[in-house]
Amino acid sequence: MQYTLSLENTSGSGSVAATRIIDVLPVGLRFEPGSARVARNAGTFSNAADPVIGADGRTLSFDSG
Repeated sequence: MQYTLSLENTSGSGSVAATRIIDVLPVGLRFEPGSARVARNAGTFSNAADPVIGADGRTLSFDSG
C-alpha cells in the first residue's frame, strides 16, 4: 500500500531550516524499512532516511534538515 505525506512551505519567506513530521499510521499498517522516498522541487524522487518509529509501532517521526 502506498501512503503519502505532503509538506509545503507556503510562507513565501524562503527555506525552512528544520522540520519534523509526525504521523500515526492506521491500525494494521506498519512502516517498511527502506521504503521512504522524498520528492524535491522538480518532482524527482530519491531515497529518504527511515523515520524514528514509536514504541506503538505506528507513530513515525521524520526529520528534515
